[in-house]
Amino acid sequence: MNSYYKSLFKLPIYFLYLFKKVLVNRKEYADLPLYMQDGLISDHNCDFLCNDNDFLTAYNEALALNLHVKKDIHWRVHTLCWAASNALQLEGDFIEFGVNKGFCSKTIIEYIKFYNTTKTYFLVDTFSGLSEQVSTKEEIGEMKGLYTPCLEIVQRVFSKYENIKIIEGVVPNILDSINVEKIAFVHIDMNAVEPELAAANFCWDKLVKGGYIVLDDYGHRPHKKLKIALDIFAKKHSIKVLSLPTGQGMIIKN
Repeated sequence: MNSYYKSLFKLPIYFLYLFKKVLVNRKEYADLPLYMQDGLISDHNCDFLCNDNDFLTAYNEALALNLHVKKDIHWRVHTLCWAASNALQLEGDFIEFGVNKGFCSKTIIEYIKFYNTTKTYFLVDTFSGLSEQVSTKEEIGEMKGLYTPCLEIVQRVFSKYENIKIIEGVVPNILDSINVEKIAFVHIDMNAVEPELAAANFCWDKLVKGGYIVLDDYGHRPHKKLKIALDIFAKKHSIKVLSLPTGQGMIIKN
């Protein structure tokens, strides 16, 4: 029996543990929510769900615009906001590869008030889902039905921000049109090996010391090949990817 099925047998024990800790000792933990979203169950402190008003306001504003198919990805987006807020203190611009309708980027922009900076935030996507030019049939099949043409939606949502640049096209074909010299923050979420590796390679030399790369698909089970490819990329640059329980991976350039 492999480790995946062994872990399934541990679930009842874990739920008994949660029952004791959260319900029996409810007075002690009454002010802390239990996190059960987006493939993650945790009783660790996630008070950003109730105490971080800036995050909740930004998240809910993006949610109200119907920019994402899943409503509950708070910890994943909170991780992005944390990295972006730190990257804001560094020299360099922001780039997101794989924007779809812009839920994550909209939340980040509002949370860190990116519109008050002199930086540029590049939003790069086909804005119509995975491209057959650079994605395998398997990768396209995994994402089937999740994406519809959305360029007009993104243009409307981000039209009020002067320092947001929307770039439509297929990575890596579109990379030469991105006029950026220094990068502080990168978010990669294209669900396919070839474009994600191309984006990482494009950004690496431009990424400033202490800059962040957040890999949305890194730890998700359907993207095992992508994880392997990104691990090879990281090893090539003498660095390791931090695997997060949200399914994301994170690189901080040293």
